[in-house]
Parts: sequence; C-alpha cells; structure tokens
Amino acid sequence: MTRDMKLREPLVYRRSSNLFLDDRGYLNALNIRNLKQKLPNKTFNFAYQLVSISDKKDTFRGFHYQSQPYEQNKLIVILNGEVLDLVVPVDVPNIFSIKTYNLVAGDAILIPSNYAHGFITLTDNVLMQYFLDETYSEDHYEGINGRNYLNHHYPEKKFFISEKDRHLENHLIDQAY
Repeated sequence: MTRDMKLREPLVYRRSSNLFLDDRGYLNALNIRNLKQKLPNKTFNFAYQLVSISDKKDTFRGFHYQSQPYEQNKLIVILNGEVLDLVVPVDVPNIFSIKTYNLVAGDAILIPSNYAHGFITLTDNVLMQYFLDETYSEDHYEGINGRNYLNHHYPEKKFFISEKDRHLENHLIDQAY
C-alpha cells in the first residue's frame, strides 16, 4: 500500500494460504505473490516482519499502533489456531467503534495504519505472521488499553495479558457504560 493511499477499514482474505495436514502436524503454504495481487492497488511494500506465538487460549494482545511518521499498514496471516481479531480507529478509540473478525488458520487481514490492532486467542497455540510496510520505532509505539472492552464483553473471563498491555495509559472511551 502506498503511503498516501488510505484504506477505509480492514479487509479480510479467507483461505489466503493452503494447509496440508497429516499425522505429523501441518504445513502452511503462503503464496505471497498471489496474496499481494489481491491487495488494493496490488502494492504493499514489506519493510518489517513479526511472528506472534500465543500458547494459551484466552490471551489478549493489544491494542497497538505506531504514530507518524512510522505508522504501519499491517497484513496479518493466521498460520495456526483461531482468533477474534479486534481493530479500533485511533482517532475514535471507543468501545462502539471496535470491529471484530473471527479468523482461522489460512485467513489474512489487512489493517490500515489508522487502526489500532489487538486480538483474543480462541484456541491454544496461535501462530500469526505480520507483514508491515514500516519498521518498528519505540518512540512512535502507541497503545490503547482494552480493559473496558474486555470487562464489558467478558466480565467473568480471565485473560492472559502482558504487564505492558495491562498498564497502557490511553483507555478506550466507554462513557455509555
């Protein structure tokens, strides 16, 4: 995606990779060229890659983004497991503006840079691969605390949350609750 192009909201790509299962495990084949051709303008310049492994079901990670000039468009591929993917516009970070997507191994989601990203693992052993069009900058890392969302939608559930995510200063706006 070019820097001046703005995607209005995330796009989901179902079955973006091929899973080959057998009694040893699985092989997940991702044809990056084919996936890139499905993207808007067929342009997404990968500059940085991350791999996220979440061992336990009910892990919450998020909401993360980077501010200018290091904002990142993210193409995330689910390689193993299932997640409830969560995105919220950074300019209107409230509980009502959160979009959710159920994603399983083989699915991908393209998230524009004006959204903060998070997810809840619905299975153990979730493996996700991130392709980003900008490198990481610690000085431009931002986060929105998702505690209000989790408490409202899952009041009885105990999530695995990092100390860093638990103590993010910016909170989702929840004035209606």
